[in-house]
Amino acid sequence: MVGSSLCKQLMDLSNDIVVHEPRSLLDLTNQTKLEDFFENAEISSVYMMAGLVGGIKANNSFPAEFLYQNMIMNSNLIHTAYKFGVKRLLILGSACMYPVDANQPVRESSLMTGPVEATNEGYAIAKIAAVKMAEMYRRQYNFDVRTLIPTNMYGPGDHYDLENCHVIPALLRKFHEAKLNHQNAIEIWGSGKPLRDFLFVDDFARLCIKIMDLDKSRYQDLIGVEPYLNVGGSGEVSIRDLSHLVANIVGYKGAIVFDSTKPDGAARKVLCSEKLSNMGWNPETTLSEGLKLAYQDFLRVYEVRK
Repeated sequence: MVGSSLCKQLMDLSNDIVVHEPRSLLDLTNQTKLEDFFENAEISSVYMMAGLVGGIKANNSFPAEFLYQNMIMNSNLIHTAYKFGVKRLLILGSACMYPVDANQPVRESSLMTGPVEATNEGYAIAKIAAVKMAEMYRRQYNFDVRTLIPTNMYGPGDHYDLENCHVIPALLRKFHEAKLNHQNAIEIWGSGKPLRDFLFVDDFARLCIKIMDLDKSRYQDLIGVEPYLNVGGSGEVSIRDLSHLVANIVGYKGAIVFDSTKPDGAARKVLCSEKLSNMGWNPETTLSEGLKLAYQDFLRVYEVRK
């Protein structure tokens, strides 16, 4: 999702050649093939947008896979980019890296101060390892690695597999199909009480380019002590309120039932992005505007797959 938005914007903005290989041609878990790729291409800057991602159910069901796939992809890429002289690398952390009981909104200094949420521990540990590896390559080799930690993202290019997707694409699909099937009620996992923050994918992609365009000293001044930057969204919302907002956009008129026997995840997870705000950056897209665009994308995908 992020990679698709980023590639489009890079190609619109830059005269440089943008190389974006699908996994079928470039498997980041295979370091030999990754090194062969870098050896035969003149790569100056790398945006690492790839990863195995999913919602609570997927993370809870396949923790080893989430840990292994993400750890090896990030480790391979960071080391290979450094080895082949890439001038600048951007990698992504995740809000789930932070301790489950961290003070809210979460600041960068909270990293590794307590245990992470159990339902996505594998993914969180892999992301922590990537962020710390980037920090150590910067420290030991003076490698210009930049790290952004985004909140929950959504928008065009998302996937809508109910077994693996995140909350917004899951809600879009559930409410759309419930509307088509004239369901009187729809069940949502959890109590609906948890608070989350959401970031529209195009806003984040634009920020990635902005951060990579900064010269090294300006980026260092921006990050301060912690070598990574939180990226918050357009404001926190409860899963209950989010569900009603999505239902309204989709046009579903039935009842919404919350199953509190299912896991909620963290009670509140909102990132403080004060450093970026001080730089003058804030998300451009409201949650309501972004959800409408996300629903248009879902309808396009849904019609193709019918």
